[in-house]
Amino acid sequence: MVSSLFSISIILGVCAFWSYSDSEIHLHDGFKALAEKGAQLNSEGCVPAVLEWHRTCKAMKSLCDHAVPMAMAHCLKQPKAPDPRNRERAAYCKTLKYPPGGMARWTYSKCSEIGITRKKGHTRSEVKACGTAFSALENFCRHDGDGIRL
Repeated sequence: MVSSLFSISIILGVCAFWSYSDSEIHLHDGFKALAEKGAQLNSEGCVPAVLEWHRTCKAMKSLCDHAVPMAMAHCLKQPKAPDPRNRERAAYCKTLKYPPGGMARWTYSKCSEIGITRKKGHTRSEVKACGTAFSALENFCRHDGDGIRL
């Protein structure tokens, strides 16, 4: 009985390690692609790019969900971005004030603006990823474009 439990534990551990390792590769490749796209996108343009990445993410779902702020960071903080793109980000951040009425209301309204709502048939995961992406954008601006505090 004990040896059976031990064997099952080993098998499950190996499967979990393989799944996590495979997910790590997918996340790394996705972040690299978002960094390249980020050099060409405006500040709010990173949100749809990250949502598309999240929708097609091949890593473990929980890792994809929790990686949305990191994906936004890779898209927004692009050292190879042309100067006009960096100036656009700085100007966008200067105009963005901490949302009146709270962050949840602001992210909901921003997601509604781009058509991401439960009423339009999006899943809870998609709506949550949208809110997290806009929250990461606000966080990026609040920290003067120095990155996103996770």
